Amino acid sequence: MTDTTPPLAISRIETGPIGTNCWIVERPASNDAVIIDPGADADVLAGHLRGLEATVHAILVTYVHWDHIGAVAPLARELGLPVYISRIEAGVLASPDGTYPPELGTIEGWQAEHELDGGEQLRFGELSCDVMHLPGHSPGTMGFCFREAGMPPVAATGDVLFAGSVGRVDLPMAEPA
Repeated sequence: MTDTTPPLAISRIETGPIGTNCWIVERPASNDAVIIDPGADADVLAGHLRGLEATVHAILVTYVHWDHIGAVAPLARELGLPVYISRIEAGVLASPDGTYPPELGTIEGWQAEHELDGGEQLRFGELSCDVMHLPGHSPGTMGFCFREAGMPPVAATGDVLFAGSVGRVDLPMAEPA
């Protein structure tokens, strides 16, 4: 009998008023997982994470635009998850109040436990990823590339790439070429 368990299981949950993609990457063979870019809807995400058979090890943040960080602090606090973010943008996550207009709502700040430069390899149980610095959409955008035998690499890149096009560089903090 052949094992049909995929090397990685990737779930997408749309969050917030503009349907921002939040990703959960699991390694079913070891039941290890991470959550990437929890932008909003902390209660929904927490319930989903509690329902997983996997152990969720961390929150990974690709960059700090409001729609990607809204649920970071509530999830980190409630589930005891460490946060990994670009060193360049860690200050915005810690104190987002002065960065975004009030009409976007209040975003609770969070002091990330791990600041990244790019080039690191992160390990969460038996799940690992390479960290890539991908400036453009924002100065500190990070990509997280997961490699598992039997499948092509999978990268979470925030809004550096959009389906069918490149990402945006016309927003505050962007760095157009």
